[in-house]
Order: sequence, then C-alpha cells, then structure tokens
Amino acid sequence: MKVLEIFKSIQGEGSHLGLPAVFVRFALCNLNCSFCDTKESWTDKNAKEMSIDEIIKKIEELHAKRVIVTGGEPCIQKDINLFIDTLHKNGYTVDMETNASLPTPNADWIVASPKACNGYKINELCKANELKYVVTKDFDDKVAIPEDIRNRFTGKIWLQPDGYNMQETWQKAYDIALQDTRLRVGVQLHKIMSVR
Repeated sequence: MKVLEIFKSIQGEGSHLGLPAVFVRFALCNLNCSFCDTKESWTDKNAKEMSIDEIIKKIEELHAKRVIVTGGEPCIQKDINLFIDTLHKNGYTVDMETNASLPTPNADWIVASPKACNGYKINELCKANELKYVVTKDFDDKVAIPEDIRNRFTGKIWLQPDGYNMQETWQKAYDIALQDTRLRVGVQLHKIMSVR
C-alpha cells in the first residue's frame, strides 16, 4: 500500500471533532481539486510502499484505538478492504475520509466529501455516514446539495470553509446554513490549533 504518512493527532472535522486518533494518509487521488490542502497526495512520489502488517505495527506504536484512513483517495488502494478488515480484527475503530466518487469498504464511520470537479456526484456504493462540502468563493449550495441529499443526510451535512479564503468562505458557509437548518458549519480544528 502506498503510504504518505502515519501520525497521531485529533480529528479536526465533523462529528468526531476532537477525538484522538492515528491517521493513515495514503497517496494517489482520482480527482485534482484546486482547493485541496494535501496536494502532495496526488502522486505517489513521496509515498512509502508498506504492507498491511507494517502499517498495523506503526499504528500500534502510536497507542490509539481509532484509526482515520485518508488520502488522497484511500479507496484507490487495492488492498483497502483487507486493510480495514485487519484493523477491525485487531480491535480498532476505523473512520474513513473519501471524495465520494468510489465504492467504500466497511469502515465504522465514513465522511464523504463530494467535489465540484466531479459534479458533486456520490457513488451509489459509497456508504457515507456524513457529508462535507468545501465552501469556496464559487460554491453554489443549490447545485452542490440537491434536496434528496439534504433530506437523507439532515444534520450530517457539513459546510467546510475553504482554507485558502477563510474569511470570505466562513461568511458564505454561515449565510448558507442560516437559510437551511439541515446544514451545519464545520471547522478544521487542527488548523486552528496549528497541529496536524
């Protein structure tokens, strides 16, 4: 598996905000979003090829029972299903962050972030528990979040201000959420705290 980094921090976004976890960031993504804050994950240039056993050993050294699988797009990894199953067998709770464009494995909690460059599509085999939309200067919630999605994910749709234009996009996310109580404004707590 192509691993960019494994580190311990807190979950900075969504429903599990503030929970300590080990992050496994995989290389490669099938999308190239202009606002991406981990563009180094688009290629495997800086990745290390690791076996599942090697990854689990590193996770064990960091002493946390929650693992957050992220990227890039983790669903690209060919052994992702086996990796998640192995984490479960070893007693870990597994969260996943995905761009919603691919089928997802059997993680415990899946945060799907549909992207503009993919027409905000959600793969029918993406088993999302909550959604995160990055609010950019050009974000149009009426286009991005159709009524059926708003109804299906009521209270679990996060509007995340674009980190590159934070002041402008905070206000935009706030204004959109005030117009529709099914939506929530998110933060990136780890960035506010200046941690990974």
